[in-house]
Amino acid sequence: MNERPSLWKTQFTRRRLIAGTAVGAGAAVLSTLPPAPFAGRAHAQETNPWNGFTAPTRSYEKTYIEQNVPIRMDDGVTLRVDLWFPAHENGTKVDGRFPVIVTSHCYGKAIISAMADYSRYGYVVVVVDSRGTGASEGSFGILDEREARDAYEIVEWAGTQPFSTGKVGVDGFSYLGSSAAMTAATRPPHLAAANFGGAPTDLYRTFTTQGGNWTSSSALWFALEFLGVAPLPFSLNGNGGAIDIVPRNPTTDLTTFIGRLQADGSSIPFRLRELQRIIDETNNWDSTFWQERSTDVSRIEVPTLLYSGWADLFMRDTPRDFRALQLERGHKLMVMGPWTHYSAPKNIGVNNDQPVDDLLIGWFDHWLKGIDNGIDRLDPVLLWENGSECWTGHDAWPDQNTTYQRLYLTGDRSGTSQSVNDGSLHTTPPNNGGSDTEVIDPTNGICSRQTMQYLGGLPVYLPISFFLSTFPIKEVPNIDQIAPCFRIDDRVNEIDVLTYTTEPIQQDLTLTGPIALTLRGSTTAADPSWVARLSDVAPDGSARPVGEGALVASRRALDSARTRYDSSGDVTEPFHWHTPEAAQPVVPGAIETYNIEIWPICWKLRTGHRLRLTIDGAELPHLLPTVAYSKRFGNLTVHHDPTSPSFLSVPLSGTSFD
Repeated sequence: MNERPSLWKTQFTRRRLIAGTAVGAGAAVLSTLPPAPFAGRAHAQETNPWNGFTAPTRSYEKTYIEQNVPIRMDDGVTLRVDLWFPAHENGTKVDGRFPVIVTSHCYGKAIISAMADYSRYGYVVVVVDSRGTGASEGSFGILDEREARDAYEIVEWAGTQPFSTGKVGVDGFSYLGSSAAMTAATRPPHLAAANFGGAPTDLYRTFTTQGGNWTSSSALWFALEFLGVAPLPFSLNGNGGAIDIVPRNPTTDLTTFIGRLQADGSSIPFRLRELQRIIDETNNWDSTFWQERSTDVSRIEVPTLLYSGWADLFMRDTPRDFRALQLERGHKLMVMGPWTHYSAPKNIGVNNDQPVDDLLIGWFDHWLKGIDNGIDRLDPVLLWENGSECWTGHDAWPDQNTTYQRLYLTGDRSGTSQSVNDGSLHTTPPNNGGSDTEVIDPTNGICSRQTMQYLGGLPVYLPISFFLSTFPIKEVPNIDQIAPCFRIDDRVNEIDVLTYTTEPIQQDLTLTGPIALTLRGSTTAADPSWVARLSDVAPDGSARPVGEGALVASRRALDSARTRYDSSGDVTEPFHWHTPEAAQPVVPGAIETYNIEIWPICWKLRTGHRLRLTIDGAELPHLLPTVAYSKRFGNLTVHHDPTSPSFLSVPLSGTSFD
């Protein structure tokens, strides 16, 4: 990557991309779990990996808000922030110095504030309208270098105010989380801790596309980010209880908006142009545009908490970022829960009934206030284990004892699927060569877990929110499970495609880590998408979705320096170039090797269950049509040969499929 000039008294390089959606992110809260005494452990195999963490205690019952406080940037542009202070019972501001939490985004601070109710726990919160949005002046750039420089200056401003102890944290989820990661990577001197969740740090590979396919999540974001175009005349204050509608200063907001309209149309033409450049494929490459909006999280030097959900549309980057952080044990923590992007509430704790807010506040309590709440002694990786449906603790990502095993695609019929071929997955290569062919159906995947995952859960959250008196949805704690298609029996998506299924396993198996498919394939299409889905097949035949991956055929070139391999040299975590120079033509009928990245999982396969791989050529609406869509139609053929096999590389802890 190209080195960039010094911007803030230190070399600043941002390498992996950042952005995301944030409406409704920050999900909230149920009851608290009484803390248990910390017993200490090296690796949590006990029933409560949260043991030792003491939940924070609220110090103040009310919040005092100062609206539209101006902060002048070094280029003369004024950004405006809301300041949230701890307040007395009568609503007056509490005097004194407090640690400061900064959160910044493009949706309008009148709608979205910090991810937790920090002010009532003894913090001052600075909520920023990013440049060119809300009540702030200037032009919107979508997490560009100017926005990063603004973030650096705001942290330094916050650390030197009369109300500040000099210790600042950055906080956020989704776009706000990407902004927090970007800010932390600029290394402001007053920054002391960070947390970010559901945050893509490689915008091109995790948000804009998957494997070179334009995604529904990017279309969703381009719609949502228009929320910040015009400032609202009121605020929606939802922290700490029911939503309050609070009037704002219409003169300041309106004057700023008119000034932006006169200058550049309030960045509306910019937004529409970038959307068009994705649809027409002119910016569907890992270009300098996306590289400018990248974040190299290895630059972060302060203690950092990362969190996401296994069904979050941006979950790919969270494990990668945790691994990239060059921080010692106790200074970094990763939490992966059973959540979609908009799951509300997001819960933690041994009974999964403790609000994630406790975790966010507790992280800052420890690093900004010096409170010994045990959070730094938890296992560095806390994962919800699907299949066993419980939290587990781990020392690293992936675990040091993780090994990879090949599962070979064969033509042997498994007798378990109504797919085109009903093939098998075996631990040994096929005895004979062969192939299986399907005709691409562009409507495949309409009712799949991916439909819910990559739309953030909105198909269920938005309709239900109109019929409930409070939001987040406290009355339906397992609302994700009633979402149409989310917990679907995936056999409905196996018709007219190819499947490969293992024998029933003889003992429980745990799969934790990235997964890769090494596929020998050919096609009659000009440039098809290869889509790989995994499912957990129960003894009754039902197939529960596990995870998936996708790759446009011409984007198959690997960046070997950033691809990960196991000890035998097999690809376990592909990283593709996605540049015009690296694109490889698709020759009809030619057999090529495709390394398909299947996003990471933590899954327990129970005794008697099977693992199934489905190969498809479409996943609508997740993988949306562009001008390249006509190139996606044709046949896909999977080849299984003893000397040049197709195989799945799965991460295992302890036991194996043998």
